[in-house]
Amino acid sequence: MNQAKVIYDKENINSILEYMMICIYFKARENKVFINCIEKINHAMANLKRNCNFDMTLDTMLFQMWETVRKGM
Repeated sequence: MNQAKVIYDKENINSILEYMMICIYFKARENKVFINCIEKINHAMANLKRNCNFDMTLDTMLFQMWETVRKGM
Protein backbone atom coordinates (compact mmCIF):
# COMPACT_ATOMS: atom_id res chain seq x y z
CA MET A 1 0.00 0.00 0.00
CA ASN A 2 1.22 3.45 -0.88
CA GLN A 3 2.11 5.53 2.21
CA ALA A 4 0.18 8.57 0.95
CA LYS A 5 -2.89 6.34 0.60
CA VAL A 6 -2.79 5.55 4.32
CA ILE A 7 -2.53 9.21 5.31
CA TYR A 8 -5.46 10.32 3.16
CA ASP A 9 -7.68 7.26 3.56
CA LYS A 10 -10.76 9.02 4.93
CA GLU A 11 -12.80 5.84 5.29
CA ASN A 12 -10.29 4.25 7.65
CA ILE A 13 -9.14 7.33 9.53
CA ASN A 14 -10.84 6.26 12.77
CA SER A 15 -8.99 2.95 12.71
CA ILE A 16 -5.72 4.74 12.04
CA LEU A 17 -6.33 7.20 14.89
CA GLU A 18 -7.29 4.37 17.26
CA TYR A 19 -4.06 2.57 16.34
CA MET A 20 -2.11 5.77 17.03
CA MET A 21 -3.84 6.01 20.42
CA ILE A 22 -2.80 2.48 21.33
CA CYS A 23 0.82 3.14 20.34
CA ILE A 24 0.90 6.39 22.29
CA TYR A 25 -0.76 4.74 25.28
CA PHE A 26 2.21 2.41 25.64
CA LYS A 27 4.57 5.39 25.41
CA ALA A 28 2.47 7.21 28.04
CA ARG A 29 3.13 4.40 30.49
CA GLU A 30 6.81 5.37 30.33
CA ASN A 31 6.42 9.14 30.03
CA LYS A 32 3.31 11.02 31.20
CA VAL A 33 3.80 13.75 28.56
CA PHE A 34 2.14 11.48 26.02
CA ILE A 35 -1.17 11.38 27.91
CA ASN A 36 -2.02 14.79 26.44
CA CYS A 37 -1.44 13.38 22.96
CA ILE A 38 -4.20 10.84 23.52
CA GLU A 39 -6.50 13.74 24.38
CA LYS A 40 -5.53 15.47 21.11
CA ILE A 41 -6.40 12.32 19.13
CA ASN A 42 -9.78 12.03 20.87
CA HIS A 43 -10.50 15.67 20.06
CA ALA A 44 -9.60 15.13 16.39
CA MET A 45 -11.85 12.07 16.20
CA ALA A 46 -14.73 14.10 17.64
CA ASN A 47 -14.11 16.89 15.12
CA LEU A 48 -14.10 14.43 12.23
CA LYS A 49 -17.43 13.02 13.44
CA ARG A 50 -18.77 16.58 13.34
CA ASN A 51 -17.67 16.71 9.69
CA CYS A 52 -14.88 19.23 10.22
CA ASN A 53 -12.31 19.71 7.50
CA PHE A 54 -10.27 16.51 7.24
CA ASP A 55 -6.89 18.02 6.36
CA MET A 56 -7.13 20.87 8.86
CA THR A 57 -8.19 18.52 11.66
CA LEU A 58 -5.27 16.16 11.12
CA ASP A 59 -2.77 18.99 10.66
CA THR A 60 -3.94 20.65 13.86
CA MET A 61 -3.84 17.37 15.79
CA LEU A 62 -0.32 16.53 14.66
CA PHE A 63 0.97 20.05 15.33
CA GLN A 64 -0.57 20.07 18.82
CA MET A 65 0.90 16.63 19.56
CA TRP A 66 4.34 17.77 18.42
CA GLU A 67 4.08 20.91 20.51
CA THR A 68 2.94 18.97 23.59
CA VAL A 69 5.79 16.46 23.39
CA ARG A 70 8.38 19.13 22.60
CA LYS A 71 7.39 21.22 25.64
CA GLY A 72 7.32 18.20 27.91
CA MET A 73 10.75 16.85 27.04
